[in-house]
Amino acid sequence: MSFLSVNCKKCGSPLNISPDSLLNICEYCGYAYSSSEIKDIPIYITPSLSKDEIIKSFNSRMANDSNMRNKHCEIVEVKGVYVPLYITNISAYGNWKGTRTEGSGKYRRTVTLTGNIDLYCDFPIIARKYAHEFGLPQIGDFIFRAPFNNFEKIEWQNISLPVLSVDIREEDSELITKDDFVDELGDQIKGNNRLDKFDFFNCKVAALKKNILLFPLWTVVYRYEGGTYRVAVEGGSGNVISAMEPMFNSQRAMYFAGALGLGAVAGILWHIIWLILTNSDDGDVMKIVILILIGMGISLYTAFILSKRILKSVRIESVHNEPTMPVWKKFGLFR
Repeated sequence: MSFLSVNCKKCGSPLNISPDSLLNICEYCGYAYSSSEIKDIPIYITPSLSKDEIIKSFNSRMANDSNMRNKHCEIVEVKGVYVPLYITNISAYGNWKGTRTEGSGKYRRTVTLTGNIDLYCDFPIIARKYAHEFGLPQIGDFIFRAPFNNFEKIEWQNISLPVLSVDIREEDSELITKDDFVDELGDQIKGNNRLDKFDFFNCKVAALKKNILLFPLWTVVYRYEGGTYRVAVEGGSGNVISAMEPMFNSQRAMYFAGALGLGAVAGILWHIIWLILTNSDDGDVMKIVILILIGMGISLYTAFILSKRILKSVRIESVHNEPTMPVWKKFGLFR
């Protein structure tokens, strides 16, 4: 990507501005350059912890990790940025109908559930088309936890960091927000009600007001026995949200034992199927065989996943196994 090199109008410091950027902020003095498309959108910022506090969080995490405790790690780089997010006040209403299966065997039954949708919330999306910062998918649960301030009222010199530019247009952000919100809401309703499927899902979404939040994300790069690894720390409260670690032989042995054990379980299940099929002609036996086959398939698949991990030299631990963006919080956080 090509950048335009200019000097800040306020402090004269050099700036590299992307031609597609709608918001650029001087990392030296905090002067904001907004395009006409987003100049009326209020900007908020979560003040970042200091570099020393981020290093303290990193050291604490390593000291309490069973695999990295008492191991010498050399910090190579500590770097923070502000990630821009569109926070949209959402109004949603509608209804839904879904089914789930309860019980087992001849006691299985299908239960139909219905519900209404009527809520207001603040819903975030990342305001960049391409954002590859380590740990970024895990910030969703943290962006509403730390206090934030109006950008115009902060003292920039105390919390200054580079700010990633905004390159998603406001009109495009509204479409992305509505699509992501409906998907997230549907998944949440399904999970909360243990639904197998929706018979219908009707949700009308309106975007009421839009804000921009700048949220701090830090990356600590460290070296251990010749390998280089990363740890992501959210800068609002100092929580380690994702950590890259070396794969130790003890962990490989554990994965190997797990894969071997599950393979043995699959073999035993296959032997049980063979005994059932050769010693019985009862028609109901096929139901039992199918259940055993499913169990065997799960065992083999899990063994395959564990065997793949044996070959990896790096593993990543996150606060969640799945990416958490986006999430929403109660309406009214942004005034």
